Amino acid sequence: MDTKKMYATGTHKTAFGEKHVTMPHNLNCQTGLGFLFALFVLPVPLAAQGTSEQVKLDDVVVSATREVSVKDIPASISVITAQDLENMGAKNIGDALVRIPGVYDDGASKYYLSVRGTRSSMSGGPLILVDGVPQDLGKHGYNNYETIPVSDIERIEVLRSPGTTAFGADSARGVISITTKSGRDRALGGNVNTSYGSWDTWNSSATLNGGFNNWDYFLNASVYDTGGFLHDDQTRYGLRFKTNYHFNDSNSIGLNFGYADNDYKTVRGKNRYALENDRRADEFIKSPGGELVSYNEMDQQVFSNAITYRYQGENAFLKGMAAATYYDELSNHRYQIYSDSKNVYREDRDQSRYKIDVSGGYHLGDGFFKYTPTLGINMEFTSFENIREYPYDPTGKIASKRMADMEFDQDKVGIFLQNQMFFGDQFELNFGIRFDDVSYKVENHAGDRVDTSSTKYPWAIAPAYHWSDKATTYISVGKSYWYPTPGYYQAAMESMNPENLPENLKPEESITYEIGHKHRLTDWANINMTLFYMEYKDKYGLFYDSEQKYAGYKNTGDSKHIGIELEVDGMLNDFFGYRLAGNYMKAEWTSGKERVYTWDTPTSRDFRDLDGYKLNRVPEYKYMVGLDFFPIEHLRCNIDLNVTGSYYIDYLNRIEYGGRETVDIGIRYERETWSMWMIGKNIFNEHIESVYNSNGQLNIGSEEIALNGLYNNEYHPRNGMYIEIGASFRF
Repeated sequence: MDTKKMYATGTHKTAFGEKHVTMPHNLNCQTGLGFLFALFVLPVPLAAQGTSEQVKLDDVVVSATREVSVKDIPASISVITAQDLENMGAKNIGDALVRIPGVYDDGASKYYLSVRGTRSSMSGGPLILVDGVPQDLGKHGYNNYETIPVSDIERIEVLRSPGTTAFGADSARGVISITTKSGRDRALGGNVNTSYGSWDTWNSSATLNGGFNNWDYFLNASVYDTGGFLHDDQTRYGLRFKTNYHFNDSNSIGLNFGYADNDYKTVRGKNRYALENDRRADEFIKSPGGELVSYNEMDQQVFSNAITYRYQGENAFLKGMAAATYYDELSNHRYQIYSDSKNVYREDRDQSRYKIDVSGGYHLGDGFFKYTPTLGINMEFTSFENIREYPYDPTGKIASKRMADMEFDQDKVGIFLQNQMFFGDQFELNFGIRFDDVSYKVENHAGDRVDTSSTKYPWAIAPAYHWSDKATTYISVGKSYWYPTPGYYQAAMESMNPENLPENLKPEESITYEIGHKHRLTDWANINMTLFYMEYKDKYGLFYDSEQKYAGYKNTGDSKHIGIELEVDGMLNDFFGYRLAGNYMKAEWTSGKERVYTWDTPTSRDFRDLDGYKLNRVPEYKYMVGLDFFPIEHLRCNIDLNVTGSYYIDYLNRIEYGGRETVDIGIRYERETWSMWMIGKNIFNEHIESVYNSNGQLNIGSEEIALNGLYNNEYHPRNGMYIEIGASFRF
C-alpha cells in the first residue's frame, strides 16, 4: 500500500474568584522537547501513532438526502477512519475521540467523554450510535466505549453541531456515529492481526469478508486482554456478522449481529498519601495503619441485532431499520470489603431496547432550484431492571434493597421533517423540525412510582455558501435536548425528598449557534474551522436540600459555552506531512446554586451561587500537533504532542489542577498483504491523574494535612508509558 498516496487523497463513504490555588502538574517538558528534537534530526526518524489525516474534507458523508463530502456539509463534523484507528494502535475508541477538537476526557480511570463540556455527573456524554443503534446503556446511560471492538469499525463521525432533526432525543450533548465494516466485492478476503504491549496487553482479531452473487458478508472476531496500568484487568471478546442482499443497484436488505463480553476491574480514587505510596496499586491504604481499600468489578454483555432496508432511486429514496439490543451487567461494589463489608453490594442490571427508524424523501426540481424534503419517524422502547443484593448483611439492608430495586420504562416517539434546498450551485439552505414525545414509567420495590412524560420540538437551520468545489462557509442554529437516565430517577426515589421529587426531573436543553468554514486549499493545507456559542439549560448536578441533606441529582442551573475549533493538515512534500487539531473554549455558569465548603472554617458548608464561575473539570484549551514522515517507500513515521490545559476542580474555582502534556511515537511498515508496527504512548511516562473535589472539601488537622495536603482531593491515575509491537496479514 502506498501510504503517502493514502495520506493525501484517502476517500471513504460514511454514515453521516476566591482564594486561588494552583496545583502544578509533574511534567519535565524540557526533557521531552529535547528528545523530540533528537528524533527530528535522526536519519530515519521514529514514528508516531497519529492518524493519517485528521481533516478528511474529501471523505463522503451519507446525509439524510444525498452523499456529500465533509467539506460541503454545513455542520461541524470530524471523521476517523479504520486506517486511523489502526495507525494509532487504538484499543478503545476513546483513544481516538479525545484527539478531536471539542471532545474532552471527563472520566476517572476510564473514558467518559464530554463534547464542549456538556456532560453532567453520573451520566453518559454524547449520543453514541453503532450502525444507528444507541449505546447509552445501563443505569447511568454510560456509553461504555470499552465494549465496542475497534476491529469492527469502518469509520467514526463526530458531530458537534446541533444533531436535532437527524438524531432527535438525547442529541444535546453531541453525536458520535460509528459505522462498522461491511463485505467486499471479491469472493473471499480477510485479515488477521495481533499485538502485544505493556501490562501484558494482547489484542487480536480475525476477519472474513467478501461477496457472491447478490450477497456480501463481513465476519469479525476479536479478543482484548490486559493486566492494566493500575492492575485493573480487562478481558473483552467481540463478534460481529453483517450481510446484505442486493436485489439490484437500488434495493438492498441487510442483517447485522453484534456481541461483546467485557469483564474488568475499576480502581477507586486515591488520596495523596496512597497516590505517592503506590500510584498503580489496585488495593491500597489511605493512611499508615489504615483499612485496605479494594476495587470494584464489572461484567458486561451486549447483544444487538438489526435488519435494515435501503432504496436509492434516481429521485426517491427510502431507508429503514428495526433493531433490538440486550444488555446484561453485573456490578460488584466490593471496595469496602475490608473496612465495612455490610455496605458491599452487587447489582444485576438488565436492559432491553427496541428501535424502529423509517425515513424517505424525494429530489424535486432541476436547474437553478432543487428541493429535497425528507420525512421520518423514530420509535425507541427501553426497559431497565435493577436488582441489588447485600451479601454480607441481607437482613439489615432490606430497606435499602427495596429502594434500590427498580423497573424503568422509557418510550420515545419522534417525527421529523428535514428540508434541503439548493439555489444554483452555490447557495444551500437546510432546515428541519421534529416532534419528540418521551414518557417514563418508574417504580421501585418500596412502593414509589412515577409516571411522567415530556413533549419537545427540536429544530435546526443551516444556510451554507459553496464558494467553489473546495470551500464552504455555513451558519447553523439549533435546539436539542438530553433526557435523564434511570440512575437519576433511582437516586431521587431513594430519598423522595419534597425538594427533588422524581417527577420534577427535566430534560437538559441546548441552543447552539455556529459559523464554520471548510477549505481544501491545496494538498499542503486543508482547513476546518468552527466558531460556536451555546446556551445549555437545566444542567444536572448533585442536589442537597435546604437542610443540606443529600437528595440525589437535580437540574442545577444553566451555562454558556463559547469557543473556536480548528483542524488543519496537509502534505508539504512527498516525505513530510503535518496535523494540527485543537480548540479554545470558555464555559461558565450563568445561573445555579450548589452546596460547597465555604472555607470560613475547615468544615463550614453552605450554598453559593455559581453565576460567573467556570465549569469545573473543563479545560479552556487542548491541542494536538502531529508530524508524519515517509523516509522510504512503505515506511510511515509519526510523532504527536498532545496538550490539555489546566482546569478547576471545584465549583468556586479555588483549586486548579495543572495541564497535561504527553508525547506518542511509533513506526509502521506496510506492504500490500502485511504490515508491522511499533508504537509508544506517553513515552516519557508522565504522571497524569483525573482529580475530583467539586465541593472544595479541606483536610482537617496537621497530621492529615501533612499526609495529603490542604485539599481533600480524589486522584485517579491515568495510564503511564505504553509500548506495543504488532503485525497484520491480509488476504
